[in-house]
Amino acid sequence: MNRSEEMKGLENIIKNNIQFERLKKEYAHHIEMIDGMYDLILETLLCNHESIHIARDVFPKEIVHAKFYKLKYEHIKMIIENLKRYSNQVVNKKKYLLAALFNAPSVFDSYVIDECCGGKKIKKKENEKNKISTQIEQYDYDFDELERLLVINN
Repeated sequence: MNRSEEMKGLENIIKNNIQFERLKKEYAHHIEMIDGMYDLILETLLCNHESIHIARDVFPKEIVHAKFYKLKYEHIKMIIENLKRYSNQVVNKKKYLLAALFNAPSVFDSYVIDECCGGKKIKKKENEKNKISTQIEQYDYDFDELERLLVINN
């Protein structure tokens, strides 16, 4: 497979993963932003450097690539929504987008909980069986409270 075929294959993978055409339809007023994110994802996955700078950290390219391959439609939608709210606070959009794309798969669940609950904090209830022998306590979300807030906010 030559470089051109490899790049075409990668472009198709990214477009399928993030549902590129759906994003462009749903966010018709933000096509330039979507194209920019797509280009940044592609550029990052094609990067051959051993490490990649994201925010103030340096990560091995394998870790960055693994996270970028996990990006889905929902992650890009989350980033667009956040940019719509806070774009006037972003100084360097490319660096912000690179960090947002890198972190999206890791923070998406928290974002969904925040969005569906109107920013309200959900208390966590202690689960006795999840106490570990090292005395570190683990908690489970109070799903009854979470469901109640979902119903109220929808």
